[in-house]
Amino acid sequence: MRVRRGLVFGLLAGTIAATGGIAAQELAMARQKPIVVVRFLAGYYDGKDRFVATAGRSASNIDRDAVLLFVMSGAVDTGPKIRATLPLTLAEQVELADLSRKIADPDIPQTPEEERRFRELGGEPGAFFEPGVIARKESPERASQLVATGSVNRESIRIVSTAGGGQTLAEGVFFKVLKRNGRRVKARKFVFDPRYRTATFNKPGEIDYNPEGFEANTSYQIEMQGGPGATNPLTTVQNLDGSPLAEPFGMTFTTSDRYHQDFSRPEIRESSPNDGSVNVASDADIDVTFSEPMNIETFTPPRFVDDEAATVKVRYTASSLNGPLAGRDILIDVRIKPQTAGNVVQLRPLQGFGQGPYEVAVTITPGVTDLSGNNIIRQQDFIFTTEEDPTADDFADVALIFESDLVKDLAFFSDSANLSGDNVFADWNTKALPGVVTTSVAAQAFSTWGPNPNGSVNVWFPRAVRWQMLYPTNDMGGRARTLTGFFWLQANAQLQLTYPNTQVKIGHATDSVAGGGFPGGTSPEGPVLSNFRATPVTVTPTLNYRIPNPIASVTLPNIGGPVLVVPGPVWSSNFNFDGQHSVLLEVEHFGNGTGAPGQAENWVQDGTYSLNAMTFSLFQDSPPVVQSNPWYQSVTWTFLSPGAEAQSAWINVLEPAVRWVPQQLVPFSQPQGTSLSFRWQGAKPDVNDPAVLDPTTITPWTSDIRVLASNPFVRWHVELVNNVAAGTSPTIDTLIIPYTFR
Repeated sequence: MRVRRGLVFGLLAGTIAATGGIAAQELAMARQKPIVVVRFLAGYYDGKDRFVATAGRSASNIDRDAVLLFVMSGAVDTGPKIRATLPLTLAEQVELADLSRKIADPDIPQTPEEERRFRELGGEPGAFFEPGVIARKESPERASQLVATGSVNRESIRIVSTAGGGQTLAEGVFFKVLKRNGRRVKARKFVFDPRYRTATFNKPGEIDYNPEGFEANTSYQIEMQGGPGATNPLTTVQNLDGSPLAEPFGMTFTTSDRYHQDFSRPEIRESSPNDGSVNVASDADIDVTFSEPMNIETFTPPRFVDDEAATVKVRYTASSLNGPLAGRDILIDVRIKPQTAGNVVQLRPLQGFGQGPYEVAVTITPGVTDLSGNNIIRQQDFIFTTEEDPTADDFADVALIFESDLVKDLAFFSDSANLSGDNVFADWNTKALPGVVTTSVAAQAFSTWGPNPNGSVNVWFPRAVRWQMLYPTNDMGGRARTLTGFFWLQANAQLQLTYPNTQVKIGHATDSVAGGGFPGGTSPEGPVLSNFRATPVTVTPTLNYRIPNPIASVTLPNIGGPVLVVPGPVWSSNFNFDGQHSVLLEVEHFGNGTGAPGQAENWVQDGTYSLNAMTFSLFQDSPPVVQSNPWYQSVTWTFLSPGAEAQSAWINVLEPAVRWVPQQLVPFSQPQGTSLSFRWQGAKPDVNDPAVLDPTTITPWTSDIRVLASNPFVRWHVELVNNVAAGTSPTIDTLIIPYTFR
């Protein structure tokens, strides 16, 4: 009987097993459908680990530290659970070292809190703590605990800056999304967090801080392959079955210069050296620790003496201990100190403090802010004294006052007789106080004329007329410039004439007009606006125009002379010639009403051009008169100088072990929209005569003088760019070139 019951139970178990096998096979055959991106959001995590969305697809002005959330239509392959680890900050490294010494000493008891903190900082009981090896801790934020890998990576989801050709991948790390009340993963979601970056190649779990986040005011393109075009499964997002994304996904977003607003003001926690420190090393860095990550762009050292815009200053105090250095600014480089999560700002003296001892004062003004734009509450000052170090580098500088005897390399300047080059050369000491270099934005002039003029022609009529003149690109100098007006060149000017309702238009000509001349014809309208390109056309107000006395009588090399130069009507705004397309000038008036042919003006003309370069119309005549002529008027154009440039002679500091430091301009004026840019060359001395340079050692031009270390000869080339719209220009008074040597 027992045998029979066992047999029955055995058969029943076999039946169940067979049925279960069939069901399992059917489940295995039910594949997951390919997935797509259903939502994209940008936002941040609040204090309760909730994602707060602030922007969606194709958003503009998103925060630089915004987290990007991707929501898929189904479960996505984000790889195994890999716990993220971060390097200890410098303060945590010191704390771990102290705890390690305590735990290694059997005579010192540890509290439960110390043991917990030791493990939290990545310490292992019984393990030797090795100074210099940066320990790591598990990421403390739930939103950045588990790194996403698998099919989610920086190649399968390319987030690329579109600046500079769109080849730069955004810094950031992909993370899994955890449910709020547990450690389970939301299978359909993952995030990209720009506040972190991968720290170690091929170790995705090791991440580092990236407090700067996305680049400011930058457009990014998100690219995800999918569908039939997904050629490489290794660079394609996949579902849990390995099926690639069902369709491609792409969009752009643009950042602002802001970070997520937290409204809490930062505080200075400590400094190293601190207030009252003595025997500070001659080459020590100054570390200022804040309560939260700071915006390094708001830390502005002085650009010149008494620079009111400076937000952080390091200088020698007025103490007699400092001798001739008393009150002088110390050149510094400002950066976020590595391995500090953005909380420590480092001020590095570019020349050191000197052989000392010296008394140094540091000032942090309320102009510095955290990443959310909150500034510190009040100004902070601290003073320390450096050590006496006879082996420290000496420092010196080359101070150049721009006087009239400054040596200039004229090969870099335009032809001053023609003034038609790219830049009019810097006008030293003539348009400003003595000792000041400046570049004027006053109107310069250049002329358009042909090589073989053949007399003059009357083009001003007693009755209404409209005419257009075509000036080919080459005759306009072939370079972009801001035109402000023009002068007529006249062989026999009829002075003191009044012409009612005169209007001038200037713009770029269409390709057909520029390439083949005017079409001519008998349209009663004569020249029309359709001859202008679809770009802004500068139009003068309609006014009564009276020809004054000529402002000059000049002899032009291509015209012969003398030729009278008479100003045309005043333009209502400047015209920006693009340097690529021919210029079209149109004048329209209603005649002077005298009817006397002798009252018409004689305009200098040129018959050497193959193009039909002028068309005019007596469009109120009956029948209308429309003509095209193969000559054009010669005029002198006025334009705003786009800038200036100058170059120094070679400077020899007679110190072979020289180390150059970036220059200071003391003082200088740089109105908004203007710029100053320096380039440098270096050279080594001749082996037989150190007072002269060896021309075979001259380096290429560089924008960073620091790369010219050990080159005791240097020279500079400066370009000054004007704001032609505002009519302002930059100026320099003194250029200081600091350096150190042994």
